[in-house]
Amino acid sequence: MYIRHSFLPIPADEKVLSKSHLTEIGRIGALTAIFRDALTELPNTHQSKGPVESYPTCCYQSFGSYFSSALNSLPKELETIFDSSLPKSSATVEKTLEIILHLTELLDAAFKLTKENPLYVKRPFLLTQLRAGTKFLEVFVGQAVDFLQAHFQQHENAVISIIKQTQTSTRQLGNIISHGKREKDSNLIKESPRTKKILETFVHKIKVLMRKNGCVTALWAGNLKMKHIDGSVVEDNLEPDEEDEENDVGSNEEEEDGSGTESESENEYDTDE
Repeated sequence: MYIRHSFLPIPADEKVLSKSHLTEIGRIGALTAIFRDALTELPNTHQSKGPVESYPTCCYQSFGSYFSSALNSLPKELETIFDSSLPKSSATVEKTLEIILHLTELLDAAFKLTKENPLYVKRPFLLTQLRAGTKFLEVFVGQAVDFLQAHFQQHENAVISIIKQTQTSTRQLGNIISHGKREKDSNLIKESPRTKKILETFVHKIKVLMRKNGCVTALWAGNLKMKHIDGSVVEDNLEPDEEDEENDVGSNEEEEDGSGTESESENEYDTDE
């Protein structure tokens, strides 16, 4: 209810909008508070079970409600931003980039809750991550990538930062898919094809974006390894039905076989770093 009724109208005046703080736009303020002041503080409480001092109702028993509500709101908020006037004006390009980066950071914060806290590695929470993360990527690929492409030349560093930040979540989505397969979790397995499809589309579109802007050296391929939810490698067990390479952004390293950035693999789960 708090998130649903927290919407702040996006200012119509471009000058006012460009100077507005992120938390004064849409539901970003409420989402930021829930993730940073409530959910990410829960692991710091006694036995990671709460309650959180600033949010007394946020505890282990209510974690699922907080988590699901906040995480499912992220793709909706990204969609709201692209349905608004924000990305359509040259005067608010920087503000739009700032918002996209912030939302990807909140998504990463949501994934770190299970990655860094074994207590929260539960089937319902992982399923929420897989579904909401997939929806977020679908909006990102469908609307944000074209915006990033259009403004890459003038805002290269900001665009690459957004791509790198988004990749941290795509890697964790891959880890959840692998976890579901190892644990034979029927719900995670059922959701996996849709997630894999958008992961592949994400990598393909980012490759195209980087090549159009002469940044092929920012793409590199590495060996794909299965990993646990916490990011540790599953020893001696490569994913049997996935390709053995993936692409990453923001590194000038080359592939071990010397082929540089010409790999056409479209899986972006994780690299052998």
